[in-house]
Amino acid sequence: MQFGSTAKPAITILYDSDFGRSIDSVLALALLHGFASKQQARVSALTINYPCLEAAELCDIVEGFYRKAVTGPGATYMSAPAIGILDARGKPAEPPALVKGVLAKQGEGGKPQWQSNIRHWNDTAVPANLIRNDLAAQNDGNAVVVTTGAATNLARLLALHDTLPLITAKVKMLVIADNGFGADAAAAKQVLTEW
Repeated sequence: MQFGSTAKPAITILYDSDFGRSIDSVLALALLHGFASKQQARVSALTINYPCLEAAELCDIVEGFYRKAVTGPGATYMSAPAIGILDARGKPAEPPALVKGVLAKQGEGGKPQWQSNIRHWNDTAVPANLIRNDLAAQNDGNAVVVTTGAATNLARLLALHDTLPLITAKVKMLVIADNGFGADAAAAKQVLTEW
């Protein structure tokens, strides 16, 4: 009779970012996948804290690059983390130059060089719900939430019913890179006060 491993799994990272607004957010995702390749961490959920569908497309392309790098038996079970994006509420953001440049790159026959599975808003998730549901699936004290950019998604997470006890049980650490964390001042204040 075989028993499953009792070892604690690698730390789980939920990355809420201003993806594509600067190269830093893209490189941060690459760094997180570097940890994952050494089995030191696992990227579990990705959320984007400004309403830009094109940023979600780029995030999916970068994720696809790292998924393709996985080989061996584990590759069969490798799935992409869901990507959540802040609701546009009728006003989507203009794609940053970095995002436009990558998505405009053409390959053979004038087709886009890189393909994304995200084409419509319905191909993405609601960030607060995605983070809450992902946290519920984690071992206690084994999740790290990393945020860059505005704190809007995290404030909306805190506003969900009965989420604070879940955060307390599951999240080991909140990491804030101050790349515009205070851009949504009310959200930043709520996260710093209630987290």
